Amino acid sequence: MLASDDRSPGPRWIALKDDFTRLVYAGGVERSARTASQRVRPSCVREGTRTTRLWTCLVWAAFVLAGCGYVSLDTTDAADLGPADADPDPVDRSVAEGAPIEDGAMDARDEDAADLSDADAADAADASDVADTMDAADAVDMAEPDMGDPLGAGLVHRGLLARYFLEETGLSEPRIPVGTLDMPLFPLDTANVSVVDLPTGRGLAFGVAGADDGFCTTDASPLPGALNGGFTGTIEVVVRVDDATENQSRLLGTDYRMNWNFSLAVRGVSDPANTPAVRFSMNDVNYAMGTWEVPYGERHVFTLTVDSQVPEVRRRTTLFVDGVRRTDNGAAFGEVGETVPLGSTINNNPNSGTCIGNRYSDRASDRGDRAFQGTIGYAAYYDIALTDAEAAQNAARLLANDDR
Repeated sequence: MLASDDRSPGPRWIALKDDFTRLVYAGGVERSARTASQRVRPSCVREGTRTTRLWTCLVWAAFVLAGCGYVSLDTTDAADLGPADADPDPVDRSVAEGAPIEDGAMDARDEDAADLSDADAADAADASDVADTMDAADAVDMAEPDMGDPLGAGLVHRGLLARYFLEETGLSEPRIPVGTLDMPLFPLDTANVSVVDLPTGRGLAFGVAGADDGFCTTDASPLPGALNGGFTGTIEVVVRVDDATENQSRLLGTDYRMNWNFSLAVRGVSDPANTPAVRFSMNDVNYAMGTWEVPYGERHVFTLTVDSQVPEVRRRTTLFVDGVRRTDNGAAFGEVGETVPLGSTINNNPNSGTCIGNRYSDRASDRGDRAFQGTIGYAAYYDIALTDAEAAQNAARLLANDDR
């Protein structure tokens, strides 16, 4: 039976409490006044039975470890605060302590605030510059033009068969079209032809009316066949006519020998009875199916449309001059000539060739001698009849620039 003093924890717990208090507040170690090297031993080590001492020492160790961790945490947290937090603003410290504010402290604080304001202003200016740069870049992207429409920007493409910009610089070069039909035109004769660069674009100047000059396919063209069987078609040219032959100088045509197959021509004025006029015909005939008086010596866009399904006879073939519809087909001469029959289909000779500035023939005796005098900068064929709006659209574009 254990002695009564062994069962009573009072004195030992009081001693343990005293030891823990000294350890916590003195950093866990108390140096005695006896010797510098003699450490204080807790009472649990000095008193009680072995079992009692073991349990009390374990409890004492737990308190010590907890106390050391508490002190270490406080020290670490203080270190993490850093110099800026450990040393508060002098003005704030003076106000908190009720002490007078030191000279220069407010000035220093104002300078810091001004520096922050300047930094904020600089950041705002940088952000504004970035925004302006982005806006400018976006504006450039929006204003940046298309890299180029191979068919001709701003022109009507609906129903396009072939379009010649006549931009080539050499007379020996073939004139290459864009569109659905590949029909290069080769020099027929260029003795009186030159390449001209005008403010409105490059083109060809023909010097002598009635000469053999021109650019034609070397064989039958696919264009007449592409038009055949339809009710509609369009020829368009940009031209200035100075003179023509009495035999109808060709501007653009798909002829076969002496017959017209969807061709546009101009009439000579050497006979005083004749006035300058544009004439049109098709279907392998040698007479006009439409005549319109026009002035020579001026650059114009001529757009000739055909629609055999239009009830009014004089509107089945229509000439637009610079995008404006002419309504006087045949009226200037008191003649209507052969008209396009209502509902008839286009029926060109499939052996026809295509020419700019002259006529095509597979016979040398019929080839040439239909050149006009003047300049031509553009020519096109469509298998549709352009509307009034489309004719006006093309004219506005071509009058400004007839190149690609």
